[in-house]
Amino acid sequence: MKASIFTLGLLLILGSCARDEDQVDFEAQALQRPANFTETNANKEVISLDEDDWRISPLYIGNTVDPAYPNPVELNDRVQIDLNIFFTNSQGINQIQVFYYAPDGRLIPILTENNVQEGLVPIFIDANTLNAFGNPESSRGLQRIILYDGLQNVITYGDIMVQ
Repeated sequence: MKASIFTLGLLLILGSCARDEDQVDFEAQALQRPANFTETNANKEVISLDEDDWRISPLYIGNTVDPAYPNPVELNDRVQIDLNIFFTNSQGINQIQVFYYAPDGRLIPILTENNVQEGLVPIFIDANTLNAFGNPESSRGLQRIILYDGLQNVITYGDIMVQ
């Protein structure tokens, strides 16, 4: 009996470590340079899919995200990301922080959504704010966006092409 309880406890600990490692791996992938992007039109229709973009982190499996649209986006327009929250939890998804991952490796805050509730959470990003140098023209090109929860766990990430 004691062996069974010990074995069960060990399995629970190992299972939680694997999930933690999966989250750490996911977050490391989020902090890579953008390479491709999921092309979408203004009606949210996917034209071409980048399998790396807009995946949900292991910590938030069960929630979904629609790819950013339109993508590519014009410099003076905005892009929308729809996060579909089916549950909130103690991990901090009651707040969403949106960051731009600058070419120099800095995470630049774009916006914060507080008091997030279950359901559709549309996130709007002005394309000309995706710059590290205060010059909207430097927003042009492939840009990485990362969404964090209130405890700094990555929820999802993806790339936006600014034209």
